Amino acid sequence: MACSYHEALQIIQTSLLGVTSSQSLPLFDALNRISSGAVYAPFELPKSSISLRDGYAITLQHTDTLPLCSAHVVSTGDALEAHIDAVISFEEALICDEMLHLPLHVTKGMHIKKQGEDIALNECLVHPFERLSAYKITALCALGVTHVDVLNPPKIAILSIGNALMSLGEPLLDASFYNSNAISLSARCIELGAHVVAIETVREESGAIFAHLASLHSIADLIITTGGLSKGDVISTLLEEKRLNPLFHEVAITPAKPTSLCMFENTPILHLPGLPLGSMLGFELLGAPLLKALHHETSLLPRSYTQINTTPFTCKKNSVTAIPGFSDGKVFACAPHYEAGRLNILSQCNGYVRVEGKEEVNRGDEVSFIPFYM
Repeated sequence: MACSYHEALQIIQTSLLGVTSSQSLPLFDALNRISSGAVYAPFELPKSSISLRDGYAITLQHTDTLPLCSAHVVSTGDALEAHIDAVISFEEALICDEMLHLPLHVTKGMHIKKQGEDIALNECLVHPFERLSAYKITALCALGVTHVDVLNPPKIAILSIGNALMSLGEPLLDASFYNSNAISLSARCIELGAHVVAIETVREESGAIFAHLASLHSIADLIITTGGLSKGDVISTLLEEKRLNPLFHEVAITPAKPTSLCMFENTPILHLPGLPLGSMLGFELLGAPLLKALHHETSLLPRSYTQINTTPFTCKKNSVTAIPGFSDGKVFACAPHYEAGRLNILSQCNGYVRVEGKEEVNRGDEVSFIPFYM
């Protein structure tokens, strides 16, 4: 019996060990990489109070007016002396007879950024296994950090199984076809921050498959196979006979139900179907979460956005269904065709919706849209 989608995610979460090897990179080169450890602030910012407005820096007294000569003209970003209580912007200032009349709303600390208010001493700026966004790098740069330790990208090997597969550059024979799945999966892994270390093709013969797996598992953190999963095919048989150690064999997902996960010694292998659309959507549902697990992310589901559906479509009962399509940010239109054997549909889409517990999705229904760039 196929396991549920969320059971499969739980198995991935509890069974996989994330990448542990790391390297130190210059700050800009670390953009979008995953931190391998915490980074703490070596000092506080700002080091002294600063003005947040162009205006008059004042020390408050028990009066609503001050001699103008006692106020100091400051610009935004100027450091302030310790006795300054507030800054009155030029727009708020009322000056009459060389006297500065204080606005009624003036309070201590107005238009002042206090010492240490941006970043406190020893504040944790980056947590372990956190993605280094542009704004994380902003804080590090402000503190003079030049290098940061990041995880090495997960190493992925792609193994395509099939007697009719041809590699790019080879003349296409009758009844054969180019191995587009391997290139698509490799490109998608790279988009998601992984490093593809091998792309190989093998015939549907168990001895040859084991030889390739034995070679690839020593260089990869994850092996992805495509093909050989239909009933009676070589990978399906190896999983059923437990010659490969399955963590789960078949998941209730559409259009990639045969998708399975096993271990070859300590290396996980994700087995995807050979049909193009089924293979790629199976990767989106389970391969992308696997990469998140290798990056030590605690939430394996991608971020989704609520959209309004514009075209009715049907889903398989008791299955999590991925329907490709296009979103303009507000509404979703499903692709005109989304059978597992389709080849070029995803090039016309910018994401997919994940549907659970429904057999029909009607016009006007809310759907959870997941863009491919996540």
